[in-house]
Amino acid sequence: NSQPYEQWVKENLLSLNKLPDASNEFSQPSPEKLLHKQQSFGVSSEEVNEIILPLAKTGYEPLSAMGADWPLAILSHQSQHLSNYFKQLFAQVTNPPIDPIREWAVMTLAAGLGAENNLLSETPQHARVLALESAILLEQELDRVKHMDEFNFKSRTIDTTWAASEGAAGMQAAVTRVCAEVEKVIDEGSLIVILSDRAASADRIAIPSLLITGAAHHHLNRVKKRLRASLVVETAEARDTHQIACLFGFGATAVCPYLGYETVRQIVANDTKG
Repeated sequence: NSQPYEQWVKENLLSLNKLPDASNEFSQPSPEKLLHKQQSFGVSSEEVNEIILPLAKTGYEPLSAMGADWPLAILSHQSQHLSNYFKQLFAQVTNPPIDPIREWAVMTLAAGLGAENNLLSETPQHARVLALESAILLEQELDRVKHMDEFNFKSRTIDTTWAASEGAAGMQAAVTRVCAEVEKVIDEGSLIVILSDRAASADRIAIPSLLITGAAHHHLNRVKKRLRASLVVETAEARDTHQIACLFGFGATAVCPYLGYETVRQIVANDTKG
C-alpha cells in the first residue's frame, strides 16, 4: 500500500506483443546470396542439418552429449566462432529439471527494453519499460522496436561492420567508432541501441557480435551511462542457444538471429518445392 504500483504499471508498461507489427514483409535473399552470407558467417552444412533444421522442425534443441567434449577452440587450426572459447567443460544436470516449460511459474524468457532507474527509489518511471515476451526477437518484432519513437522509446541502429579495404587493422578502429556512436545516440536520448551487422558484404566485414557487444557494454560502464539504454543485437553470427546466451552474458538484452530465420525460410521453400 506504500505506492500505487499497479497504476504505475498500467500507465507506463508497454507490451510489444500488443502493438501492431511495423512490417510483416521481409526480403529473402536468393539461394546464392544466402549461401555467400552463410559462408561469410561460418555457417556449415553440418550446422544447418544438425542444429538449425531440427530446431525449425520440432522447436527443440537436438539431443546430444552433455558438456563440451571436443578439443579446446584455442588449440584449433580452424577459424572458430568467438563463443566457442566460452564453452562449459563439464556436464551439468539438475533434478528435477529447471527450464521455463516445466517451471513456468518461476522462470521466464521475457525481457524489458529501456532505461533502468535507481533501485533505491520508487517512481512511475521505473515502470516505463517495453516488455518483450521473449528476449530472442523475430524480425518483425525487431522491426517494431525500431519504430517505437511514437511511444517515446527512441531507438537507433549502429552499423557494426567496417570496410574490407582497411584489412584486419580496421577492426580496432571500427570497435572504437561503434562505442563512440553508441554513447552519442544515448546522449541524444535513445533508450534502445541496436548493434547490427546487416551491412556485411563482400566489401564490409562484420565485427564479431560477441566482441562488439562486450566492448559497447564495458565502454558504457566506464562512462557511467550503461543503465540509460538497452543493447539489442541484430546479428547473422548467432544461431544456437550457446551463441545467443553468450551475447546475453556480455551485455545484450535481446537478440535477433536473422540469418537463422533466413536459413529456415530457405529450408521451408526447398521442402515446398520438393
